[in-house]
Parts: sequence; structure tokens; C-alpha cells
Amino acid sequence: ARFTDDSKPLLASTMTNPYKSFRKGTGIRLTRFSILQAIEASAERLGVSSIDLYQVPSRTALLPNVITDALNTALDQNLIQYVGVTNLSKDSMTRFTNKLTRR
Repeated sequence: ARFTDDSKPLLASTMTNPYKSFRKGTGIRLTRFSILQAIEASAERLGVSSIDLYQVPSRTALLPNVITDALNTALDQNLIQYVGVTNLSKDSMTRFTNKLTRR
């Protein structure tokens, strides 16, 4: 783990595959509201009001704007501080990053 100057660990959480709930028969969890609900639930389980790093699986990052809309809202509300994503091409990463802007 990496520590900040005050020796507090940085906390990270990863967005689950939105189709996982579909396979369980409970529908696809892919709305702005459900993503924000998942972030809030993660923060609650971690015992914090804000998650330092919220990681998005590469396949999920390529989905419609609902992902970046929800992440922008979470950033605005300080539910998360940073967004991470892996395994994207340079062009895909640029498109994803351009949709993520602090308002």
C-alpha cells in the first residue's frame, strides 16, 4: 500500500462487472443511480465518506456515457477522488479521460 504524508493508507475500490447481476437474474446494474449506489455502498463498507481511487474495468470503461456521467457525479460529490482504468488503448484512454471532467 502507498501511504500519504500522514501515514494514512490510500483506499481503492473496483467497479463490479455490471452484467454480473444480470447473470444472477436481477437485471443489469448499469444506470447512473445504480453506479452511484454501488460507490456509496463501497465507501460504507470501507468505513469512509470518500474513496481515494475508484477503478473501472477496461470493458466497462468503453460502455456508454452512463459510466462517465456517474463517475463525474461521484467526483463532484467527493464520493471518489480519482478514477483508474487499465488495459485501454491510447485512443480509448483519451476518449474516456475526455469524458471525465471535474465540473
